[in-house]
Amino acid sequence: MKLIIAFLALFYALPTHAKNKLFVVSSFSILGDVVQNVGGDLIEVQTIVGPNEDTHAYNPTPNDNKLILKADLIVINGLSFETWFQRLIKASGYKGPVTIASKSIPFHKMMEPQFSDEPVPDPHVWSNPRHVMIWVQNIKKALQKIDPNNTILYEKNASDYIEKLETLNQWIKDQFKGIPKDTCKVITAHDAFNYFEKAYGLVFLAPQGLSTLDEPSAHEMVNLIKQIKKEKISTIFVENISSQHLIKQLASETGAKIGGTLYSDALSKKEEPGGTYLNMMHHNVSTLATSLGCTVSP
Repeated sequence: MKLIIAFLALFYALPTHAKNKLFVVSSFSILGDVVQNVGGDLIEVQTIVGPNEDTHAYNPTPNDNKLILKADLIVINGLSFETWFQRLIKASGYKGPVTIASKSIPFHKMMEPQFSDEPVPDPHVWSNPRHVMIWVQNIKKALQKIDPNNTILYEKNASDYIEKLETLNQWIKDQFKGIPKDTCKVITAHDAFNYFEKAYGLVFLAPQGLSTLDEPSAHEMVNLIKQIKKEKISTIFVENISSQHLIKQLASETGAKIGGTLYSDALSKKEEPGGTYLNMMHHNVSTLATSLGCTVSP
């Protein structure tokens, strides 16, 4: 009897949030970090596609089935980014809520002949922090719906994080506002920065299309090499999720130097420069601005 009483005393002495946290599964690491910022101490987040991993090329595992069956909420980007998601849902039998974070974001379309005869959505909306603010609002509403008792806390967390995103957006604008237009062309492995381009005025070119699975033809590579030489583009960048062989080929063929690593579709590990969304964006902008000859302010 004394043992039972001691056990019950220990059980009720545990912090209430330890047993009441919502379990949220996000599709990939960048989104998972944003979800954690909105949920704060009220939630536990796990991601299906982890740091430095490629969501385009991901194949779900049986462990993913088990993971999402434990979820109180699943959050995905949408816009056909997670092409494997519906297969995973069907295989697992998950019946809970799914939030599409990109809902209401004004996306644009691009031609991807390898996948469709029609223009397809560009899913890489997170390269513009103002779009991540819409992510935040959609995530906040989803959490408030399944956990209405903590509506005020989710509201505060979302507001605090949006303030940081506003500061980030203005800082990025400041880095590129004086840059000469003829130095604004950037070569990356795949087309992951179109929303960044539209927001901040740089031009991004890539041998691969919207997906890392989209291998360029020999003709496309020759045309890109000619363009790099003609426009005297001196710096190209590798990505943390992509094979470097195409970029190294371009560097070899054109004489351009490799200007560093950009985090495109995934965070880095925590000990690396892009371990959170905010850190990732600061790293990318600083890397670009330094290579393009801008002055990087704190």
